[in-house]
Amino acid sequence: MFAALAAGNFPTFHGAGRQSATQIEMAEEVWSTIAALKDERYAAMLSADAGTLDRLLDDRLRYVHCSGYVDNRRAVMSNFGRVWHAAKFFARERASRSLNG
Repeated sequence: MFAALAAGNFPTFHGAGRQSATQIEMAEEVWSTIAALKDERYAAMLSADAGTLDRLLDDRLRYVHCSGYVDNRRAVMSNFGRVWHAAKFFARERASRSLNG
């Protein structure tokens, strides 16, 4: 199934006529796979697991910052540890301030 996702073969629910039970099952499997991969990516980010993140991110990745600056996969991976640890620190600080008034 992952190979089908990588190749861009996404079953859809639109188009002429009704979808067969097989097509619906395929679509549900695709969305289930996507959800599992998102969960795995999020867990890798939370645990600062660069190896897993490296395996999950595609070479075509483009990350657009709120400033409009665009990073590619290599830049994201090279900055991952430094940036992610800083983000977790600021998130803890923000939570601490909101709890302590």
